[in-house]
Amino acid sequence: MNTTTKMVLAVLVTAIIVGSTVTAYYEIYRKPALTGIARIKAKGTLVVGLDVYPPWASQMQNGSWEGFDIDVMKKVAEKIGVQFEGKAVVWETIIPALMAKEIDVIASALSVTPDRSEQVLYSIAYYEVTLSFVVKTDKVAQYQSADDFVGKKVGAQAGTTGWDLAQTLYQDTGTEVRDFLSIPDLLLALETGVVDTGIFDTPTARDYCKQEPTKFAVAFTHPTHGYPDYYAYAVRPEDGELAEVINTVIVELMASGEMAQLMAKWEVTP
Repeated sequence: MNTTTKMVLAVLVTAIIVGSTVTAYYEIYRKPALTGIARIKAKGTLVVGLDVYPPWASQMQNGSWEGFDIDVMKKVAEKIGVQFEGKAVVWETIIPALMAKEIDVIASALSVTPDRSEQVLYSIAYYEVTLSFVVKTDKVAQYQSADDFVGKKVGAQAGTTGWDLAQTLYQDTGTEVRDFLSIPDLLLALETGVVDTGIFDTPTARDYCKQEPTKFAVAFTHPTHGYPDYYAYAVRPEDGELAEVINTVIVELMASGEMAQLMAKWEVTP
């Protein structure tokens, strides 16, 4: 073998090695990121973003979760073939947490709104809700409509439709509107006289008032936007496969009658 032939072979071998290395590089580093179902199956868990909002989602002392939305999300996890994992998230940050892939789905009495629709992909709706004005039990007879709180102090959880309604109803009316991180914080403010009413979703209002009937009562209910307000689950826009699975579970639960059973179980029957 002459010198020229040896040089050619050396170049070919080098090219093969380099080519193989480049191919391996692209296989390892240039694969598209897993999205939706593939990503969830790869990690073995469906991470569900939750805010403590009974009867939809409540966290027990041992860290486990229960509630209507928990039961539905466990069905979704079962359908995918993975484990359910609940993750507590401050409500104001729950959509950013979804976008940052800290959670896979939002499932905590999330209302469908135009602004949110620009950020997330919703499932089909599964519940229509109204808002309640909650007051101290001994003052419930004093209030019959939203106008009765003009000039008073109104509270709502930040980032909710209750907050949106308070802003809409009481802007430029001389009414003080305060936001709170959670419903327990809001109820403490109501109990101590920091606010005169708290505005939040009716099923949750009923649940808290049932727990402490001597402290809190629903004065009246109110439409959320002036048009129907529906709950749905939310995923990232690129996770359409996951949304399809969630929709399938919702439809199957409705068709079998199990959805109605869950509503009765958690006392959220419309």
